[in-house]
Amino acid sequence: MTALEFGPLTASATTSIGIDLGRHRSFCTLGDADGQRLVPLSVDHAGLILRWVDGDRSERVTERVLRLAGDDSDEAVEVIEAVARAIFPELSDGTTLAARPCVAIPASFGPACRAAVVAGFNRAGVPITARHLIDRPIAGLSGWLAKSSSARPQGTVLVIDNDGGQLSCAAADLDTRRLLFSIPLSFGPEDDPDDVAERLRVVVEESHRLRATDAVVRDDDWSVVRSHINHVVLTGSGCQHPRFVELVGQVLPEAALMAVRSAKDQAHTVAFGLLNVGWLHGWTACWPTGSIRCNGKVVRTAGPVLGNDLPLFATRGSKLSFTGPEGDDLDVEIGSVRSTGVRIPAELGLTPRLRLLSDGRILLLGNAGTRPLSMRVSWPIVTEGPKPLPLRAVGRRPLELADPVVLARPRDDRPHPARAAS
Repeated sequence: MTALEFGPLTASATTSIGIDLGRHRSFCTLGDADGQRLVPLSVDHAGLILRWVDGDRSERVTERVLRLAGDDSDEAVEVIEAVARAIFPELSDGTTLAARPCVAIPASFGPACRAAVVAGFNRAGVPITARHLIDRPIAGLSGWLAKSSSARPQGTVLVIDNDGGQLSCAAADLDTRRLLFSIPLSFGPEDDPDDVAERLRVVVEESHRLRATDAVVRDDDWSVVRSHINHVVLTGSGCQHPRFVELVGQVLPEAALMAVRSAKDQAHTVAFGLLNVGWLHGWTACWPTGSIRCNGKVVRTAGPVLGNDLPLFATRGSKLSFTGPEGDDLDVEIGSVRSTGVRIPAELGLTPRLRLLSDGRILLLGNAGTRPLSMRVSWPIVTEGPKPLPLRAVGRRPLELADPVVLARPRDDRPHPARAAS
Protein backbone atom coordinates (compact mmCIF):
# COMPACT_ATOMS: atom_id res chain seq x y z
CA MET A 1 0.00 0.00 0.00
CA THR A 2 1.39 3.41 -0.93
CA ALA A 3 0.73 7.02 0.01
CA LEU A 4 -1.18 7.40 -3.26
CA GLU A 5 -3.87 5.00 -2.08
CA PHE A 6 -4.65 7.34 0.81
CA GLY A 7 -5.24 10.20 -1.62
CA PRO A 8 -2.78 12.99 -0.67
CA LEU A 9 -2.45 13.94 -4.34
CA THR A 10 -6.14 14.77 -4.53
CA ALA A 11 -6.42 15.99 -0.97
CA SER A 12 -8.30 19.17 -0.21
CA ALA A 13 -6.71 22.18 1.46
CA THR A 14 -7.97 20.91 4.82
CA THR A 15 -6.02 17.64 4.58
CA SER A 16 -3.03 17.44 6.92
CA ILE A 17 0.10 15.48 6.06
CA GLY A 18 3.05 14.91 8.39
CA ILE A 19 6.51 13.79 7.24
CA ASP A 20 8.98 12.71 9.93
CA LEU A 21 12.56 12.72 8.59
CA GLY A 22 13.69 10.31 11.29
CA ARG A 23 17.32 9.41 11.88
CA HIS A 24 16.58 5.72 11.34
CA ARG A 25 13.22 5.65 9.51
CA SER A 26 11.02 8.22 7.83
CA PHE A 27 7.26 8.15 8.45
CA CYS A 28 4.18 9.72 6.88
CA THR A 29 0.84 10.47 8.54
CA LEU A 30 -2.42 11.70 7.08
CA GLY A 31 -5.27 13.58 8.74
CA ASP A 32 -8.61 14.30 7.10
CA ALA A 33 -12.33 13.97 7.74
CA ASP A 34 -11.87 10.25 8.35
CA GLY A 35 -9.38 10.79 11.19
CA GLN A 36 -5.63 10.50 11.58
CA ARG A 37 -3.67 7.49 10.39
CA LEU A 38 -0.25 6.25 9.43
CA VAL A 39 0.54 5.88 5.74
CA PRO A 40 2.62 2.72 5.12
CA LEU A 41 5.62 3.66 2.96
CA SER A 42 6.77 0.12 2.22
CA VAL A 43 5.25 -3.33 1.87
CA ASP A 44 6.65 -4.76 5.11
CA HIS A 45 6.93 -1.66 7.32
CA ALA A 46 5.22 1.67 7.87
CA GLY A 47 8.51 3.55 7.68
CA LEU A 48 11.32 3.86 5.15
CA ILE A 49 14.95 3.18 6.00
CA LEU A 50 16.82 5.67 3.84
CA ARG A 51 20.62 5.88 3.47
CA TRP A 52 22.82 7.77 1.04
CA VAL A 53 25.26 5.28 -0.52
CA ASP A 54 28.47 6.60 -2.06
CA GLY A 55 30.74 3.77 -3.13
CA ASP A 56 31.27 1.60 -0.07
CA ARG A 57 30.14 4.36 2.31
CA SER A 58 26.60 4.59 3.70
CA GLU A 59 25.36 7.71 5.52
CA ARG A 60 22.10 8.63 7.24
CA VAL A 61 20.35 11.29 5.22
CA THR A 62 19.81 13.77 8.07
CA GLU A 63 23.47 13.49 9.05
CA ARG A 64 24.53 14.01 5.43
CA VAL A 65 22.39 17.15 5.13
CA LEU A 66 23.83 18.45 8.40
CA ARG A 67 27.35 17.85 7.09
CA LEU A 68 26.82 19.30 3.61
CA ALA A 69 24.49 22.27 4.12
CA GLY A 70 26.43 25.51 3.92
CA ASP A 71 29.44 23.86 2.27
CA ASP A 72 27.72 22.16 -0.65
CA SER A 73 24.12 23.32 -0.55
CA ASP A 74 23.27 21.88 -3.97
CA GLU A 75 24.23 18.39 -2.85
CA ALA A 76 22.26 18.80 0.39
CA VAL A 77 19.21 19.78 -1.65
CA GLU A 78 19.76 16.74 -3.88
CA VAL A 79 19.67 14.48 -0.82
CA ILE A 80 16.34 15.90 0.38
CA GLU A 81 14.86 15.74 -3.11
CA ALA A 82 15.72 12.03 -3.25
CA VAL A 83 14.09 11.50 0.15
CA ALA A 84 10.91 13.31 -0.92
CA ARG A 85 10.70 11.23 -4.11
CA ALA A 86 11.14 8.04 -2.09
CA ILE A 87 8.23 9.06 0.18
CA PHE A 88 6.06 10.26 -2.74
CA PRO A 89 7.05 8.09 -5.74
CA GLU A 90 3.81 9.05 -7.47
CA LEU A 91 5.25 12.55 -8.03
CA SER A 92 7.90 11.23 -10.44
CA ASP A 93 5.81 12.35 -13.44
CA GLY A 94 6.14 16.00 -12.39
CA THR A 95 2.84 16.22 -10.50
CA THR A 96 2.68 18.59 -7.53
CA LEU A 97 1.25 17.48 -4.20
CA ALA A 98 -2.09 19.18 -3.52
CA ALA A 99 -1.53 19.60 0.24
CA ARG A 100 1.37 21.24 2.11
CA PRO A 101 2.87 18.79 4.62
CA CYS A 102 4.52 19.69 7.88
CA VAL A 103 8.00 18.17 8.09
CA ALA A 104 9.72 17.20 11.35
CA ILE A 105 13.45 17.99 11.32
CA PRO A 106 16.24 17.62 13.89
CA ALA A 107 16.57 20.55 16.30
CA SER A 108 20.23 20.70 15.24
CA PHE A 109 19.27 21.87 11.73
CA GLY A 110 20.35 25.49 11.24
CA PRO A 111 19.28 27.98 8.52
CA ALA A 112 21.30 26.29 5.74
CA CYS A 113 19.87 22.84 6.54
CA ARG A 114 16.33 24.20 6.71
CA ALA A 115 16.74 25.98 3.37
CA ALA A 116 17.98 22.71 1.83
CA VAL A 117 14.94 20.82 3.17
CA VAL A 118 12.52 23.37 1.69
CA ALA A 119 14.32 23.47 -1.66
CA GLY A 120 14.61 19.68 -1.90
CA PHE A 121 10.92 19.06 -1.20
CA ASN A 122 9.91 21.78 -3.65
CA ARG A 123 12.04 20.24 -6.39
CA ALA A 124 10.27 16.94 -5.80
CA GLY A 125 6.85 18.58 -6.18
CA VAL A 126 6.03 18.94 -2.47
CA PRO A 127 5.15 22.64 -1.96
CA ILE A 128 6.40 23.44 1.55
CA THR A 129 7.85 26.67 2.93
CA ALA A 130 9.97 27.48 5.97
CA ARG A 131 6.93 27.65 8.24
CA HIS A 132 6.16 23.99 7.54
CA LEU A 133 9.41 22.86 9.18
CA ILE A 134 8.87 21.80 12.80
CA ASP A 135 11.60 20.78 15.25
CA ARG A 136 11.07 17.20 16.43
CA PRO A 137 10.53 18.05 20.13
CA ILE A 138 8.05 20.80 19.18
CA ALA A 139 6.10 18.28 17.11
CA GLY A 140 6.15 16.00 20.16
CA LEU A 141 4.84 18.86 22.30
CA SER A 142 1.90 19.49 19.97
CA GLY A 143 1.02 15.80 20.05
CA TRP A 144 1.11 15.78 23.85
CA LEU A 145 -1.07 18.90 24.04
CA ALA A 146 -3.62 17.25 21.77
CA LYS A 147 -3.67 14.14 23.99
CA SER A 148 -3.92 16.30 27.14
CA SER A 149 -6.61 18.67 25.85
CA SER A 150 -9.15 17.68 28.49
CA ALA A 151 -6.70 17.97 31.41
CA ARG A 152 -5.53 21.58 30.70
CA PRO A 153 -1.96 21.07 31.98
CA GLN A 154 -0.20 24.01 33.63
CA GLY A 155 3.34 24.97 34.60
CA THR A 156 6.49 24.02 32.68
CA VAL A 157 6.74 21.05 30.35
CA LEU A 158 10.00 19.55 29.15
CA VAL A 159 9.76 17.44 25.99
CA ILE A 160 12.76 15.19 25.34
CA ASP A 161 12.87 13.40 22.00
CA ASN A 162 15.01 10.30 21.43
CA ASP A 163 15.32 9.76 17.69
CA GLY A 164 17.39 6.60 17.53
CA GLY A 165 19.94 7.94 20.02
CA GLN A 166 19.86 11.53 18.77
CA LEU A 167 18.39 13.56 21.62
CA SER A 168 16.76 16.99 21.50
CA CYS A 169 14.68 18.97 23.94
CA ALA A 170 12.01 21.69 23.98
CA ALA A 171 10.62 23.54 27.00
CA ALA A 172 7.36 25.44 27.19
CA ASP A 173 5.61 27.64 29.72
CA LEU A 174 2.05 26.35 29.55
CA ASP A 175 0.66 29.28 31.56
CA THR A 176 1.86 31.96 29.13
CA ARG A 177 1.87 29.69 26.05
CA ARG A 178 5.53 30.42 25.31
CA LEU A 179 8.08 28.09 23.74
CA LEU A 180 11.23 28.72 25.77
CA PHE A 181 13.71 26.90 23.52
CA SER A 182 14.26 23.92 21.23
CA ILE A 183 17.82 22.59 21.21
CA PRO A 184 19.83 19.42 20.51
CA LEU A 185 21.16 17.41 23.46
CA SER A 186 23.22 14.91 21.46
CA PHE A 187 24.10 14.11 17.88
CA GLY A 188 23.91 10.34 18.19
CA PRO A 189 24.22 7.33 20.51
CA GLU A 190 28.01 7.69 20.53
CA ASP A 191 27.86 10.82 22.72
CA ASP A 192 29.17 10.42 26.26
CA PRO A 193 26.13 9.90 28.56
CA ASP A 194 27.74 12.08 31.25
CA ASP A 195 28.07 14.94 28.77
CA VAL A 196 24.43 14.52 27.72
CA ALA A 197 23.30 14.48 31.36
CA GLU A 198 25.21 17.71 31.98
CA ARG A 199 23.56 19.35 28.96
CA LEU A 200 20.17 18.27 30.28
CA ARG A 201 20.96 19.90 33.66
CA VAL A 202 21.81 23.14 31.87
CA VAL A 203 18.51 22.89 29.99
CA VAL A 204 16.58 22.47 33.25
CA GLU A 205 18.36 25.49 34.75
CA GLU A 206 17.60 27.59 31.67
CA SER A 207 13.91 26.67 31.66
CA HIS A 208 13.76 27.60 35.36
CA ARG A 209 15.30 31.00 34.59
CA LEU A 210 13.04 31.72 31.62
CA ARG A 211 9.70 30.66 33.04
CA ALA A 212 7.53 33.68 33.80
CA THR A 213 6.91 34.10 37.51
CA ASP A 214 6.28 36.91 39.95
CA ALA A 215 7.65 34.98 42.91
CA VAL A 216 11.13 35.22 44.41
CA VAL A 217 12.96 31.99 43.54
CA ARG A 218 16.31 30.45 44.44
CA ASP A 219 18.52 29.41 41.55
CA ASP A 220 21.41 27.98 43.60
CA ASP A 221 19.55 24.94 44.96
CA TRP A 222 19.36 22.14 42.39
CA SER A 223 16.41 20.46 44.10
CA VAL A 224 14.46 23.73 43.89
CA VAL A 225 15.51 24.35 40.28
CA ARG A 226 14.45 20.94 39.02
CA SER A 227 11.20 20.93 40.98
CA HIS A 228 9.73 23.63 38.72
CA ILE A 229 9.43 21.10 35.89
CA ASN A 230 5.78 20.05 36.12
CA HIS A 231 5.73 17.61 33.21
CA VAL A 232 8.42 15.56 31.46
CA VAL A 233 7.29 14.10 28.14
CA LEU A 234 9.38 11.53 26.27
CA THR A 235 8.90 11.07 22.52
CA GLY A 236 10.58 9.28 19.64
CA SER A 237 11.52 5.75 18.69
CA GLY A 238 13.98 5.41 21.57
CA CYS A 239 11.92 7.11 24.29
CA GLN A 240 11.52 3.89 26.29
CA HIS A 241 15.12 2.68 25.94
CA PRO A 242 16.32 1.74 29.47
CA ARG A 243 19.57 3.75 29.24
CA PHE A 244 17.69 6.83 28.06
CA VAL A 245 15.06 6.58 30.81
CA GLU A 246 17.85 6.06 33.35
CA LEU A 247 19.69 9.17 32.11
CA VAL A 248 16.57 11.36 32.39
CA GLY A 249 15.79 9.91 35.83
CA GLN A 250 19.33 10.68 36.96
CA VAL A 251 18.82 14.39 36.26
CA LEU A 252 15.13 14.57 37.24
CA PRO A 253 14.62 11.85 39.86
CA GLU A 254 11.27 13.16 41.15
CA ALA A 255 9.72 13.70 37.73
CA ALA A 256 6.91 11.50 36.48
CA LEU A 257 8.04 10.54 32.99
CA MET A 258 5.24 10.41 30.40
CA ALA A 259 5.28 9.07 26.87
CA VAL A 260 2.97 10.29 24.11
CA ARG A 261 1.16 7.15 23.11
CA SER A 262 0.51 6.82 19.39
CA ALA A 263 -2.00 4.47 17.87
CA LYS A 264 0.64 1.82 17.22
CA ASP A 265 4.19 2.67 18.21
CA GLN A 266 6.28 5.31 20.01
CA ALA A 267 8.30 5.73 16.81
CA HIS A 268 5.25 7.42 15.28
CA THR A 269 4.68 10.04 17.98
CA VAL A 270 6.47 12.84 16.15
CA ALA A 271 4.76 12.05 12.83
CA PHE A 272 1.33 12.19 14.51
CA GLY A 273 2.33 15.31 16.43
CA LEU A 274 2.76 17.08 13.08
CA LEU A 275 -0.96 16.65 12.46
CA ASN A 276 -1.68 18.55 15.68
CA VAL A 277 0.48 21.67 15.32
CA GLY A 278 -2.74 23.66 15.42
CA TRP A 279 -2.58 23.26 19.20
CA LEU A 280 0.33 25.72 19.11
CA HIS A 281 -1.54 28.48 17.28
CA GLY A 282 -1.36 31.67 19.31
CA TRP A 283 1.83 30.57 21.05
CA THR A 284 5.01 32.65 20.93
CA ALA A 285 8.70 31.78 20.98
CA CYS A 286 11.60 33.30 22.91
CA TRP A 287 13.95 33.17 19.90
CA PRO A 288 13.72 34.86 16.49
CA THR A 289 11.55 32.82 14.14
CA GLY A 290 12.17 35.40 11.41
CA SER A 291 14.89 37.87 10.45
CA ILE A 292 15.85 41.24 11.95
CA ARG A 293 16.71 44.00 9.50
CA CYS A 294 18.47 47.34 9.84
CA ASN A 295 17.40 49.74 7.10
CA GLY A 296 16.14 46.82 5.04
CA LYS A 297 19.34 44.74 5.30
CA VAL A 298 19.18 41.45 7.20
CA VAL A 299 21.48 41.60 10.23
CA ARG A 300 20.17 38.54 12.08
CA THR A 301 18.52 35.46 10.59
CA ALA A 302 16.05 33.17 12.37
CA GLY A 303 17.47 30.74 14.89
CA PRO A 304 18.43 30.16 18.51
CA VAL A 305 19.98 32.90 20.62
CA LEU A 306 23.77 32.53 20.78
CA GLY A 307 24.64 35.58 22.87
CA ASN A 308 26.92 37.44 20.44
CA ASP A 309 26.51 41.20 19.92
CA LEU A 310 25.98 42.27 16.30
CA PRO A 311 27.40 45.64 15.17
CA LEU A 312 25.05 47.88 13.20
CA PHE A 313 25.57 50.99 11.09
CA ALA A 314 22.78 53.45 11.87
CA THR A 315 22.42 56.96 10.50
CA ARG A 316 19.75 59.38 11.69
CA GLY A 317 16.32 57.94 10.97
CA SER A 318 17.51 54.32 10.80
CA LYS A 319 15.05 51.64 11.84
CA LEU A 320 14.82 48.01 12.85
CA SER A 321 12.25 45.92 11.03
CA PHE A 322 11.29 42.27 11.12
CA THR A 323 10.26 39.43 8.82
CA GLY A 324 8.42 36.16 9.23
CA PRO A 325 10.11 32.78 8.67
CA GLU A 326 9.47 33.01 4.93
CA GLY A 327 11.03 36.48 4.60
CA ASP A 328 7.70 38.32 4.45
CA ASP A 329 7.69 41.78 6.06
CA LEU A 330 5.95 41.93 9.43
CA ASP A 331 4.44 45.08 10.87
CA VAL A 332 5.08 45.66 14.56
CA GLU A 333 2.32 46.44 17.00
CA ILE A 334 2.26 48.17 20.37
CA GLY A 335 -1.23 48.32 21.83
CA SER A 336 -3.44 49.94 19.21
CA VAL A 337 -0.55 51.37 17.15
CA ARG A 338 0.98 49.52 14.22
CA SER A 339 4.07 50.47 12.21
CA THR A 340 6.75 49.19 9.84
CA GLY A 341 9.48 49.11 12.47
CA VAL A 342 11.28 50.78 15.38
CA ARG A 343 13.46 53.88 15.06
CA ILE A 344 17.04 53.57 16.32
CA PRO A 345 17.70 56.49 18.71
CA ALA A 346 20.38 58.87 17.40
CA GLU A 347 21.89 58.99 20.92
CA LEU A 348 23.12 55.41 20.45
CA GLY A 349 25.58 56.66 17.82
CA LEU A 350 26.47 55.43 14.36
CA THR A 351 27.56 51.95 15.46
CA PRO A 352 25.11 50.58 18.03
CA ARG A 353 25.25 46.90 18.97
CA LEU A 354 22.32 44.51 18.68
CA ARG A 355 22.05 41.99 21.50
CA LEU A 356 19.42 39.24 21.72
CA LEU A 357 18.55 37.69 25.07
CA SER A 358 17.14 34.19 25.49
CA ASP A 359 13.90 35.46 27.08
CA GLY A 360 12.82 37.24 23.89
CA ARG A 361 14.28 40.68 24.62
CA ILE A 362 16.24 42.77 22.12
CA LEU A 363 18.76 45.37 23.31
CA LEU A 364 20.33 48.15 21.27
CA LEU A 365 23.49 49.30 23.04
CA GLY A 366 25.38 52.53 22.43
CA ASN A 367 28.48 54.02 23.97
CA ALA A 368 29.20 53.69 27.68
CA GLY A 369 26.85 55.82 29.74
CA THR A 370 24.13 55.83 27.06
CA ARG A 371 20.79 54.38 28.07
CA PRO A 372 20.08 51.33 25.85
CA LEU A 373 16.91 50.69 23.93
CA SER A 374 15.22 47.56 25.21
CA MET A 375 12.14 45.78 23.92
CA ARG A 376 10.46 42.43 24.36
CA VAL A 377 9.38 40.61 21.20
CA SER A 378 6.65 37.96 21.08
CA TRP A 379 8.03 35.96 18.17
CA PRO A 380 5.33 33.98 16.35
CA ILE A 381 5.85 30.25 16.05
CA VAL A 382 6.59 29.04 12.57
CA THR A 383 3.30 27.19 12.08
CA GLU A 384 1.39 30.43 11.59
CA GLY A 385 1.13 32.80 8.67
CA PRO A 386 2.14 36.49 8.71
CA LYS A 387 0.60 38.70 11.37
CA PRO A 388 1.74 41.81 13.29
CA LEU A 389 4.62 41.29 15.69
CA PRO A 390 3.77 42.41 19.24
CA LEU A 391 6.44 44.55 20.93
CA ARG A 392 6.70 45.94 24.43
CA ALA A 393 9.14 48.53 25.71
CA VAL A 394 11.32 47.44 28.63
CA GLY A 395 13.10 50.07 30.71
CA ARG A 396 12.96 53.85 30.65
CA ARG A 397 13.66 54.57 26.98
CA PRO A 398 10.40 54.57 24.98
CA LEU A 399 10.05 52.95 21.59
CA GLU A 400 9.67 55.31 18.63
CA LEU A 401 7.73 53.64 15.85
CA ALA A 402 8.38 54.32 12.18
CA ASP A 403 5.32 55.37 10.14
CA PRO A 404 2.87 54.67 12.99
CA VAL A 405 -0.80 54.07 12.26
CA VAL A 406 -3.47 54.03 14.94
CA LEU A 407 -5.71 51.02 14.44
CA ALA A 408 -9.41 51.73 13.98
CA ARG A 409 -11.52 50.19 16.69
CA PRO A 410 -14.81 48.47 15.81
CA ARG A 411 -17.66 50.95 16.04
CA ASP A 412 -20.13 50.32 18.85
CA ASP A 413 -23.59 50.99 17.41
CA ARG A 414 -25.39 50.42 20.67
CA PRO A 415 -27.26 53.58 21.84
CA HIS A 416 -25.64 55.67 24.54
CA PRO A 417 -27.42 55.09 27.90
CA ALA A 418 -28.31 58.79 28.24
CA ARG A 419 -29.79 58.93 24.72
CA ALA A 420 -31.63 55.66 25.26
CA ALA A 421 -33.19 57.02 28.47
CA SER A 422 -34.47 60.16 26.72
